[in-house]
This record gives sequence, structure tokens and C-alpha cells, in this order.
Amino acid sequence: MLIELLEALAGWDEIRFVVRNESAIAELCGKPAARRTEEYLTIELSGSPDHLHVRHSALARAEVAGGAERNCFVRFFDPAGAPVLTCYVPRTNRAKSDFDPARRAAFEALKARCADAPSVTVAAEE
Repeated sequence: MLIELLEALAGWDEIRFVVRNESAIAELCGKPAARRTEEYLTIELSGSPDHLHVRHSALARAEVAGGAERNCFVRFFDPAGAPVLTCYVPRTNRAKSDFDPARRAAFEALKARCADAPSVTVAAEE
């Protein structure tokens, strides 16, 4: 379910993929496309050489969240509980002037589709 969730997010017209650790932060913004191999899911940005590889085995669970005053996001965790990748969905913050109700509704539908998956936690809206 986790790879499918990440692939679904990579199918949106704009997503922010953020990889963060103690020493660095990397962010990819734009229209993504996903390609799956046996070991990795590769996320590429259209018209750019920018990409990232996510090892399938590194994804153990995900948290799907979004509140009234923040953009929706999905955070993926490794088996030890450390964050691997966060996918932010721009224009889903109801408090901002660029709020897009259709994008928010699409995210809510995605959230509902994965709500029963044992590896996915759906956070209560703030």
C-alpha cells in the first residue's frame, strides 16, 4: 500500500517532496512522474534532471495529515520509525489565499482510500 500511495502522490500536478535528516534538507518541487523498479520507486520532475530514488524496503508506514491551517501531507517512515520522505500537497491550506477546494477534496479522497491500510495512520484534522 505504501508504494501505491507514493505513486498516487507522484501522479498529482504539483507536489513538494522533502527529504530531511540531521545534516541536510533536499526538496523537489514540480510536476512529478513515478517509475517503479524491483528495488526503487524513482520520482522524476517533468522537464528536469531532478529526481529521487526511494527504496521500497525503506518504507514501513505512512502518516496522512492536514489541518485547516496547513497544507496536507503524507510522511513516510522507515522500519525504525525515522522519517524517510514527506510529500506536501500545495494549495490545500484552507487559510491561504491560493487554497484550491478541488485539490483538498482530492486529497481527502486519497486519505479515505488508504484509511483502512494497517501501515497508514490517518491523523485527525487539527
